[in-house]
Amino acid sequence: MNTKTIRKLSVIVLLLAVLLTASPSAAQTHPRARIKPGPYAVIPLHPGRWNVVGWTADTVPVEKAIASVRDHVVLMYQFNNETYEWDGVWDAARPPFLNTLTCVRWGSVLYIKVDTECTLRYGVIVP
Repeated sequence: MNTKTIRKLSVIVLLLAVLLTASPSAAQTHPRARIKPGPYAVIPLHPGRWNVVGWTADTVPVEKAIASVRDHVVLMYQFNNETYEWDGVWDAARPPFLNTLTCVRWGSVLYIKVDTECTLRYGVIVP
């Protein structure tokens, strides 16, 4: 996949995420809606492929952003839709000081690999 295609896909994913979280009635009526309405987003993540998530919540540290799936995330990249560049990588196998992704920013697109079925919840504090 070339960079231009990735940019287009990233913008489409972000727009869909914004539309589904901003319009609860549309999310409730669409039978295949992946983002549930409410004060937070609930997104199922699947192993064996890249899960693409448009981040529409506030900018937060990575540890807080992935708190609901922290034990299952293997690798995560963040794509910045303003600069059209990769912001950083978060790798579970690396020591924390080697990870270049420190916070998840509003408007970015996350590419997440997990080792098992899990559910990402964001927009709320997950204990």
